[in-house]
Amino acid sequence: MLRIFNSSRADLPLADAQGVARSVEDLESLPPQEAVREAAEWLETLSQFKESDSAALLGLLAQVDEATQPAVRALREEYVAPQPLLPRAELWVRARHFWTQLAERYEELLRVVRQSETKLPSAPMAELCVRLIRASAGEQRWDSLHYGPFDHRHWSRVGDAYLAAQQNDLLEAHVVIRPPRQTETCVAREYLRSVALATAALDELDEVQVEQAWRLLHYVLPSLRLDFESTTDSIFWIHPASGRPPQRMVRPPSEGERPLYFSGSAAREALQHLQSLVREGNPPPTLALNSDEDYDRLGPLLEHLIRHWSAEPPVRRHRRHKLRAQLQVVEGLEFVTDHLSGLVGLPVSNWEQIDVSLNGVGASAPLTEKRPLRIGSLVGMLSEDGNRWLVGMVRRMRREAQERALVGVEILSWHPLSARADDGARELRVLLLDPLTRGGNIRVAIPEGPMRRAAPLYLIGHNKAVKLIPQSLIERGADFEIRCYQLAGDVTDAQ
Repeated sequence: MLRIFNSSRADLPLADAQGVARSVEDLESLPPQEAVREAAEWLETLSQFKESDSAALLGLLAQVDEATQPAVRALREEYVAPQPLLPRAELWVRARHFWTQLAERYEELLRVVRQSETKLPSAPMAELCVRLIRASAGEQRWDSLHYGPFDHRHWSRVGDAYLAAQQNDLLEAHVVIRPPRQTETCVAREYLRSVALATAALDELDEVQVEQAWRLLHYVLPSLRLDFESTTDSIFWIHPASGRPPQRMVRPPSEGERPLYFSGSAAREALQHLQSLVREGNPPPTLALNSDEDYDRLGPLLEHLIRHWSAEPPVRRHRRHKLRAQLQVVEGLEFVTDHLSGLVGLPVSNWEQIDVSLNGVGASAPLTEKRPLRIGSLVGMLSEDGNRWLVGMVRRMRREAQERALVGVEILSWHPLSARADDGARELRVLLLDPLTRGGNIRVAIPEGPMRRAAPLYLIGHNKAVKLIPQSLIERGADFEIRCYQLAGDVTDAQ
């Protein structure tokens, strides 16, 4: 491995600032994974420094911070790609380790500065607080993509930075993060960004939508608010000194606390404007909508944010009931259709059911790199006391450990049926989610891939082929689509 930082020297980094600066320039020439690893390993060497070195160390950290951003961005783009070249778990470990090391170095520097009798001037102090929040938010971003587990230190870090800036009257002080681009920000803005994403229910979005949500903040952040006074549209509150994440208003703060209240309803107009731009085919370029799938995901995401940031936050349609049980689970459309067709020897997972509602199940599920569970995954489920398989879609996921997650599954069909179908060009196996009724509509789960979606679909293997006339796309899942078809002809002859 090429080592651009000579970390064996005990007097690095401050004794050789010019050498480090040259090495920083070389980061961009390395492959993204190598660059991120080199930067993280160098950051790990920084544990002891003198108080008088604070300004110099901030400058060096900032150089490494900015030089590594293209590499971290490349890892993130690969992570959300449909078929990443490297395992997602490996990408997550690499990127998150860098952000953790960077946040810890900024955190340690802020601690030394606050305890020192020699204070940093206002400009570098504001920059330090901004960079600490951004680095910890970088870790928060990757944890969101990974659905946790989240670093419990995040809120104490960003809270300390917020309070330090507040004590020095620097909350609104302008900081130029990338001088060539003249990108300005401030502590209040960065803290609000982190709070906003923590309130956006990212555990209900797939990885692409999580990434889109972070990009969307650029447009809606001016409409979001953190105030010392509660208003009718306040939906969350947070106390920077508590080290706790944002809390819903249904849990009021303790007496004597003076929290900040988050309001997001004013972002509704900005989000609706984005909806109109997307419908017109003119989305902002920075949203990086590169495919039809990106467009399809953005619409539901905008609705999701409008719903979760409105003055009337979403409530559950159906009450959940605690009900422990063991579930046999088959994951993925291909395995579900094969299993319902009677094939044996397929991989079956054992889940622990925690609660149920009228149309859903909450469960603790094992996670494996070989067949990763994702938001939008199709699953077939059989309860230990049940007599038929149900089919559902994973709608919510949050890791409780690296290899286990709490998931919420919406039941899509109580009587799913595997079927062979032909679109006039090829044969495929599909999943019927509704009963066949003459002239009625039926939801069909079909695999991703080449298919004549505008052509009729013929169900075969019956006494008579059943013709399904395409109507509309309902939604896309992790490896499949759910489309609406109208049944043509008499279903009686086809049974």
